[in-house]
Amino acid sequence: MKKVGKENILCIILGYAGVAQLVEQLICNQPVAGSSPIASSI
Repeated sequence: MKKVGKENILCIILGYAGVAQLVEQLICNQPVAGSSPIASSI
């Protein structure tokens, strides 16, 4: 197994977070930047 550095782990996490945001945006059809009407009405 290759040793994974902290930078690589951070890049992987950020990459997954970006993909998750894109998927969420596609599913919800809302901008990801916290401007969803549900969140602002609370």
